[in-house]
Amino acid sequence: MSNPAIDRVIGEYAMQSQGAPLSTKPVTLDLVVQRTVISGMVLGIGVMSGWFMGVSWGAGMAILFALTGMGLAFANIFMKPIRPILVLAYALVQGLFVGVLSNSLNSIYPGIAQQALLGASVAFGTMLVLYSMRIVRGGAKFMRILFISTISYGVFALISFISSFFGVGDGWGLYGGSFGLLFAGIGVVLATISFIADFSAIEDAVTLGVDERESWRLAFGLMVTFIWLYVELLRLLAILNRR
Repeated sequence: MSNPAIDRVIGEYAMQSQGAPLSTKPVTLDLVVQRTVISGMVLGIGVMSGWFMGVSWGAGMAILFALTGMGLAFANIFMKPIRPILVLAYALVQGLFVGVLSNSLNSIYPGIAQQALLGASVAFGTMLVLYSMRIVRGGAKFMRILFISTISYGVFALISFISSFFGVGDGWGLYGGSFGLLFAGIGVVLATISFIADFSAIEDAVTLGVDERESWRLAFGLMVTFIWLYVELLRLLAILNRR
């Protein structure tokens, strides 16, 4: 698995599974879709608010939203049972961060926010179609490689973020160097193929018959991957335009 939120759901229930549903109200695919749509709507409200208020809020608020979103993400991953209000709070706060970031970069490179959103949406739809048609699947070896790659990239991104405060790469961190475009491209690829792991885990959750409340955590996991892909695309497009 690559998404820690979805990995948490499957890991715990797989250990308890005896071949029968583990809840009198098991999760269904429809429930996951419904929760994802609701979370997406709240995320959209946050993005629009951040977009229009970003100029007056400034970079400081963007960092605050990012750190708050990180805290809510950890709460949604590890809290048991899952609390829907925290999932929606994450969607709102992360939406505010994405809105401020998008407006800031779009003011420098006009049009890249729309391009990144279109790219992320197309990538999500394409991976969903390919997975549903059984053209792409996630085996155990694939999951292990994806997990290691994602963790490694996460460490790299964190180092880059910290180094940006010291002026490395003209404020772009490690992405501002000669290989910045390559690193950003790797992030886009990893985020895109992570949808395969997410879809596979959701399918496993339905098969295992996990409790319906976990549909919120599964929706949260999908939202995390989509936001990750969008931000990576935004960075890639910014680097391309910068050059």
